[in-house]
Amino acid sequence: MRKLLAAMILLLSSVALGAETGLVVISAIQATIVKGAIIKPTQTIKLKSGESLKLLSSKGDIIVMQGPYSGAIVFESNASDSSVLKSVSELVKNSNSTDFTLATFRNSSVTSPTYRPDIWGIDIRKSGKYCLRPNLPIHLWWSQALPGDLITLTDTTNSLSIEMAWPDRKKYTAWPEILSVDDRVIYSVRSTDVALFSEFKIQLLPTGLVDDMEQIAWMSDHDCKKQAIRLLVSVVNESQ
Repeated sequence: MRKLLAAMILLLSSVALGAETGLVVISAIQATIVKGAIIKPTQTIKLKSGESLKLLSSKGDIIVMQGPYSGAIVFESNASDSSVLKSVSELVKNSNSTDFTLATFRNSSVTSPTYRPDIWGIDIRKSGKYCLRPNLPIHLWWSQALPGDLITLTDTTNSLSIEMAWPDRKKYTAWPEILSVDDRVIYSVRSTDVALFSEFKIQLLPTGLVDDMEQIAWMSDHDCKKQAIRLLVSVVNESQ
C-alpha cells in the first residue's frame, strides 16, 4: 500500500521534486488550477482556506495540499519519465471523473486469476480494444454467465472458431490455448443461449512496462483509455 503523503510534505521554498518533472493534478476543490494540469518543480502554489489539490507523482504517490498555502512543493522522489506524466495528464484532463477515488470495483475483494477483471479481463459483452499484460494468462469475463451457457469464440480474420461451455459458478474462463493471440486479428464472441455478440482486438503491453504508471500512460496512448482510467483509480485508492 502506498502511503498518503500529505503529512510528509516539507513546506520549503527551495527547488521542489528534485529531478521530477512535475505532479499531475487529479482533483481540485475550489482551486483555480484545473484537473490534469502538471505542477512544475519551481511553480508557486497559492491556495486559500477551503481550497485543496490532490496531486499524483509519476511513481503513483499521492500528495494532498490544503489551503491556506503559498509556495513550492518539496517532494523527494526518483527522476521520472516526462512522457509518462504528459500521457497521464492528458488522460486525467479528458476524463469525466472529478475525483478518481470515487469509482471502485465492487467485487475487488473477490480473488480471480485476472486480479482486477474490470481492468485486465476481456468483457465479452463489450466490443472494442483490450490492452493486456504479456506473459500472464488471458481471461474472458462474463458477469452474467449462467451454468451451461455456450459461447463461440472466433478469429474472424482467419475464420477459426471454437465453441466453449462456460464453467459453472464462474464469471471468468481462460482463453483457449488452441486459439492464438494476435494483435492483427479481430475476434468475435457469440452466444446462441442469450443475445450476446461482440467483436474486439487485443494488444499486448510491452514487456518492459512493469510499473502501474507506465502501464497507465501506455494504455492511454494506445486507445485503451477506459482500462487506463480504471488502473489509475486503483492506484489512487491504494495510495490512501
